[in-house]
Amino acid sequence: MKTRSGVCFFAGLLLALQTGWTQSGHPDQDCNGVSYDPQNEGCCNGVVYDLSLEGCCNGVIYDLATQICCGNSVYDAASYGCCGDQVYDLATQGCCGDQIYDLATQGCCGDQVYDLATQGCCDDQVYDLATEGCCGDQVYDLATQGCCGDQVYDLATQGCCGDQIYDLATQGCCGDQVYDLATEDCCGGTVINRATQGCCDDVPI
Repeated sequence: MKTRSGVCFFAGLLLALQTGWTQSGHPDQDCNGVSYDPQNEGCCNGVVYDLSLEGCCNGVIYDLATQICCGNSVYDAASYGCCGDQVYDLATQGCCGDQIYDLATQGCCGDQVYDLATQGCCDDQVYDLATEGCCGDQVYDLATQGCCGDQVYDLATQGCCGDQIYDLATQGCCGDQVYDLATEDCCGGTVINRATQGCCDDVPI
């Protein structure tokens, strides 16, 4: 049995060599006269390399763990990044979409580059710091609107009491409590019933 198994093994190996198949069951390929398994290896400028550890960048083999390929050139991965097909300095620059920006003066909002001095970012929307604000995930107009909690309100008709929006025409704010102007009063930060209570020196009576 051993002899027969040995014969079968060598017969199988001979068949693989003759038919051009690797032991992993994939077609064998040639790299400058050297056979390689395309499932696990690559051919870079006539040199066989390990696909799990290395890459090929414009004919140059590079280390996947410590290097990057960008724009057909190899760079140190600890110092450089690739933005689209452009290389950038990780210490001073960032990548936004496919645009390189300056970390000291610019930011990235969604896929837009914005000016940190004059603009802000609100839920992937760029806004003007001089005229607009960010409330939760909404951009609002500083001249006509306010932000209460995470809600935008109208400055002309509404107010903010704690984190509640109230109607200026019919309601008031006492401490952090909204009260009814028609039936209630504010006494030293406490809402009182006008019909049944009084207020003396900010103390309900």
